[in-house]
Amino acid sequence: MLENLRKELLNKEMNFVELDNYMMSQGFHSVFEDGVTDNIKDCLNVAYTGLETGEAEILIDFEITIDNAEDEAKEFFYLVVKQIEEM
Repeated sequence: MLENLRKELLNKEMNFVELDNYMMSQGFHSVFEDGVTDNIKDCLNVAYTGLETGEAEILIDFEITIDNAEDEAKEFFYLVVKQIEEM
């Protein structure tokens, strides 16, 4: 699983919603469901919880490339994935 995520995501630019949708398709809870989107931009990382285990399994570090505009949702920003680790 980890190698597939790295192959698909490392050094790729996407918006945060696209990242979240991809992680959901790979068997993880959406961070929007978990209600933990407030600090993601400050921390520059996001942890994903497995659907089957209910535990945080993957930590993704990223760099923001384009921030959201003032009239857009806070989560609508573009990023480049820099690192993916198991927790």
